[in-house]
Amino acid sequence: MKHSKIAIIGAGIVGSTTAYALVLKKIAAEIILVDINETRCHGEILDLSDAISFNGASQVRSGTAQDAAQADIIIIAAGKAQKPGQTRIELLTANKIYY
Repeated sequence: MKHSKIAIIGAGIVGSTTAYALVLKKIAAEIILVDINETRCHGEILDLSDAISFNGASQVRSGTAQDAAQADIIIIAAGKAQKPGQTRIELLTANKIYY
């Protein structure tokens, strides 16, 4: 396992699954989940902690954008969920960030 810190922005389905895969593969020493829904983020961390207890590979915790800025790798998995009947193009437009 490398001694690295990976931050995942977005603790939804994609973000939590990514964190789980990182835990299973023992890729990071520390995984930080950042999400505006703190309750969901905390729940995902509890679930991931159960998986960690079997292999002891990583530490998973919640964090802030400032914590993510200190990570070696930042994965952005945040976005709106696709609504029934919404096309992928419409979803892309809804999630597009304007600068």
